[in-house]
Amino acid sequence: MKRKPNSMSRLLILPIFAMLFIGITSCSKDDNGGDTPGNVKIDAAVGTYKGTIEVFRGTQTQEYFNAIVNVTKVNDKELKVAPKSGEAYSDATPETFFIQSVSDLGLSSTNSRFIYQVADKSLNFITNKDQENEIIFHFTGTKQ
Repeated sequence: MKRKPNSMSRLLILPIFAMLFIGITSCSKDDNGGDTPGNVKIDAAVGTYKGTIEVFRGTQTQEYFNAIVNVTKVNDKELKVAPKSGEAYSDATPETFFIQSVSDLGLSSTNSRFIYQVADKSLNFITNKDQENEIIFHFTGTKQ
């Protein structure tokens, strides 16, 4: 024999669904432009980073520790990465990365291999050689 739900059980279920609906619809994003989860913007990756850089000069690879790179915003979809001037690794060719993905975790550019992770403010990228005379480099470091 099948039991029909009585009106009392319906009255108990209705407030539960109402609370769930209000909880889901009342969540809002923080509009302060910061890099909190749910509010990551391309600007989160802009800054100065310190870490290890590998510079590829022809068949030679040189590794530098405590290297500095600067990330600047070109527009809403592109970031430029350049090694600090006046250093032994400064001859590495600056690269502009087209950012394809912005998420709670960070930014990524799958075609150019640029990854910024919000949680630990770390950056990992490798530049591509677009012209014969360019000097490409790989960098791993954290935001200062």
